[in-house]
Amino acid sequence: MNRRSSVLLERADRRLAAARRDIAAEDYESAMNRAYYAVFSAAKALLVQNDLDARTHKGVFTLLGRHFVRSGQLDKRFADIFRRTLDARLMADYAEGTTFFEREETLRLVNETTAFIAEMRRLMELPSEDS
Repeated sequence: MNRRSSVLLERADRRLAAARRDIAAEDYESAMNRAYYAVFSAAKALLVQNDLDARTHKGVFTLLGRHFVRSGQLDKRFADIFRRTLDARLMADYAEGTTFFEREETLRLVNETTAFIAEMRRLMELPSEDS
């Protein structure tokens, strides 16, 4: 694995850990933000490992779909996780008013984030940290 991919994957792991800490602190909006950035960093690590680079969030999503979902290497549900975490982050960061997320919903998305990172590792032929 190249250095840049490794750094991005480590960042994804740190952000996932931060999301779990935010849930424990009942800060669900921050957990949603961290979950998205964990997904984003893991997806970017996969792209970089495959000599693909995107300069925008939309670009990362597009390249992931074009090179991994369309080819059948990555199940569409992982692209859906990417989109759901992005939507949650946007709501958490920009919507005004009351708390929008509850514990169970946040836990579900963070668990999906864990699966997403594990799948990026699999595609990069790395053992999961749970192994």
